[in-house]
Amino acid sequence: ANINFSTIIMVLTLFGRRSSPPTEFIPEEFREKKVITTKAYEVLGTSIALSAVTGICEETVFRLLLPSLLIRYMGLNTILSLVVQSALFGIGHTQPGSPIKENAIIIALQGINGLWFGAIFLAFGLPTSMTAHAVFDFIVFYKTWSDANAQIEYADQMYSKPLPPELEKAVREALAEAPSNNLNPRIISFVRRLFFTFDFDKNKTLSLSEVRKGLSYQALQRKSAPPPQEQIDALFNQVIASRAKYSNAHFSKSQEDRLDLSDFIRLISLSTQQSRLAAGARSV
Repeated sequence: ANINFSTIIMVLTLFGRRSSPPTEFIPEEFREKKVITTKAYEVLGTSIALSAVTGICEETVFRLLLPSLLIRYMGLNTILSLVVQSALFGIGHTQPGSPIKENAIIIALQGINGLWFGAIFLAFGLPTSMTAHAVFDFIVFYKTWSDANAQIEYADQMYSKPLPPELEKAVREALAEAPSNNLNPRIISFVRRLFFTFDFDKNKTLSLSEVRKGLSYQALQRKSAPPPQEQIDALFNQVIASRAKYSNAHFSKSQEDRLDLSDFIRLISLSTQQSRLAAGARSV
């Protein structure tokens, strides 16, 4: 759930937002200052430069130098050296501190890229593989930035709109049953915006995958480790199973395995309770 999410965080850290956030999300001490935003042409230029550098450097190291060393000093043939360099290319893209399962997926995906670029190198030479690599990275950089900003702007827009009456009633029920120390007004505001930020389908509900990403981001904001995926999945299923007794028990067949905002608030509250219980148990 967090692999593409990590790419989004990296790109937004590099390039920033293309529009200002709502005033209430800007810390008070910075509200009088001009919010710096990034223009599309600036991202285009920077993406081209970064892509060219990564294309030239990584292709030189992984497709030219490394296979040459493997062939010369280890006696590998060309095909085997291509496989080894692709594996090392995948390992080089892992993220320290990430779960083993996530890094295994990254190694597999980037290893495939390494094989692909290696095949281009063998067939057409170094300049062509550099160009292919640079174009690939440019598309990732620019498209990720554009899509992420579109999603953030959707979340800002939805956050500022009043909720439909039926959903607002369900949200009030969810807030009423949550322990008061779990969801204060600041957290409620954050949770509502978090919900729409990860509503990638823009259908005002979250899938399990979107919930996993949302809770990972929440943990990032708190500078803490995200809940285990098994715990998130169990909470997700628990909320759906208990839905019948609430006002939002009206989901269509296509929405039965998704959470609306009131469901998400319940899940966040349950997750907060579990985290506090776990922290208490560790301190004993």
